[in-house]
Amino acid sequence: MIGGVRRWKRFRRLLRDVGERLWYAILQARAEHTLRESEQRLRTLIRSLPGSAVFVVDQHLKYVIAQGEGLAAAGYRPEDLLGRRVAEAIGPVQGTSHEAKYRRALDGEGFEVEHAEHGRTFLTRGVPLSNAAGGIDGVLALSYDITERKHTEEALQASERRLQLFVSASSDIVYRMSPDWHEMYSLEGKGILADTRHPSSIWLETYIPDSETDAVQATVREAVRTRRMFELEHRIRRADGTVGWAFSRAVPLLDERGGVVEWFGTTSDITGRKRAEAALQASEERFRTVVNLVPDLLWQSEPDGTIVWYNQRWQEFTGQTLEQALGWGWTDAIHLEDREGLVQRYRQAAETGEPLQQEHRIRRHDGEYRWFQIYMVPLKDALGQVIQIYGAASDIHALRTANALLEARVEDRTQRLTDLNSELRALATVSSQQLSEPLRRLRGFLQLLERRIASHLDDKTRHYFDLMQADAQQAERLAEDFKGLAYLEQRELKSTLVPLLPLVMQVRSDLAPRLSGQTVQWNIGDLPAVRGDAMLLRQVFTEVFHHILKRVPAYQKAQVEVKLRSAVEPVVIGIAVSPVRAVLMDLSGDGVATARRLMQRQGGQLTVDVQDDQVDVRIHWAVQLD
Repeated sequence: MIGGVRRWKRFRRLLRDVGERLWYAILQARAEHTLRESEQRLRTLIRSLPGSAVFVVDQHLKYVIAQGEGLAAAGYRPEDLLGRRVAEAIGPVQGTSHEAKYRRALDGEGFEVEHAEHGRTFLTRGVPLSNAAGGIDGVLALSYDITERKHTEEALQASERRLQLFVSASSDIVYRMSPDWHEMYSLEGKGILADTRHPSSIWLETYIPDSETDAVQATVREAVRTRRMFELEHRIRRADGTVGWAFSRAVPLLDERGGVVEWFGTTSDITGRKRAEAALQASEERFRTVVNLVPDLLWQSEPDGTIVWYNQRWQEFTGQTLEQALGWGWTDAIHLEDREGLVQRYRQAAETGEPLQQEHRIRRHDGEYRWFQIYMVPLKDALGQVIQIYGAASDIHALRTANALLEARVEDRTQRLTDLNSELRALATVSSQQLSEPLRRLRGFLQLLERRIASHLDDKTRHYFDLMQADAQQAERLAEDFKGLAYLEQRELKSTLVPLLPLVMQVRSDLAPRLSGQTVQWNIGDLPAVRGDAMLLRQVFTEVFHHILKRVPAYQKAQVEVKLRSAVEPVVIGIAVSPVRAVLMDLSGDGVATARRLMQRQGGQLTVDVQDDQVDVRIHWAVQLD
């Protein structure tokens, strides 16, 4: 019993396995049958596609299907391609490019490309072929022969390019209208009007203001009725929202039976012209108003000086009527002393075409003469010939009177300042002379007193005597410098060509006694010759060197550098001294101030700059002669 059950189980399993295999075979047979039917339908469809070709490429880039009318047009037979790689079948040049696109499709990305084969143009689109598992087994590509379409497109593009060149070359706005003007096909606004790129039936509302609608529609109806040219000057809505002016013209394009196919038109923007006309009219009104409001006397004359127009202000000021002032009658109002020279210069300005500016007197209606500033400007034509002269006269009588009074005051104060300077120079000379003698006597008395009581002096007292002697000697030297400076201030400048190098070397030698006990290293470069007063220049360098070297610590070695900083105008000589005690520098002290004043007398300039432990002096000359 148990053995029979086991045999039954084995038989049931065998029966189930046989059934599953039979069912799988039936399904496979059905699938193969369906596939054969599908391939047959595909081949039938391919054969029925005019001028096209279908290709299937497997994962190895080999043609599996190649069929269709387009295949022969491209110069191939199916047997030339089937079973072969793409590059092998159609050649390496095009094959390499095609294989790259097929690989892209095998990666899941379709492609579309235009290419030429045997003088024909094809458009090929490729898509990946997916299997039941979602994988990609190959690529399906469909090629269309688009040669005729390309020829048509190229001819149309050439025609459109010619039209576009015409439109671009023209400054006019170009538009196209339907036969009855119900629709505007297109309009190239060129930034002036809004573009219309698609047919529009609201062109009237878009471009034409309400105030112009009736006139435009009436002109359109007449043009449509007669099939003759449309012409109209009208207002128009511009692209920026403003309303401008346009001149429109359109002609009908007729077919062989004389019917209107469409209207071709152009529009010229005449907003500028209209505005210019309006502006000119307004300008003339403003001109007439302004020229009669300004306080100046205005006129217009012919090149020979003949007056053709005066403003109302001239007539009110002079009391002349327009008739009396026209021609050369205006000269009757000019002061007799100014009249002849004015007429001569007026004619000369007209001949040369140069502006004229001068001052002369004009008689007022009550007989009083007043000073005026005169401006006259010639107007020239394109050839440079004077065609008109415009003039204006401004009353400067009060200003001229005030200037005369001011000049008198300045002259008086200048004279008083000159006298004061002379007195100061004289006082300086006398004071220096009066100081020098007492100071010399004081030094002598100190020396005599020191000798008489020398045996009774201790070191501290003797030190006090030395200090007094030094102070007296310094005071005497200052008095002599004061006297010399007063002399330099009074003497007349003697400008010559002064070589600076030997002058600086001499100043260095002159300063040696004053610098006893101080170590100075001089570095003097090649210096030019300049125009100036040799004595004053010598004093300038003396004051600068002495004043600055006094600020160098006695225990340190002074560095003095003198060199040419700039050889072009203005010529600059630089003096650098270090190390100095900057805290002790007084840039307004007697030495620097004296040197600066002496340079100014010669038309030069002296500047001082202190940085850290160095003093930098710059001496400027306006002109170098050698």
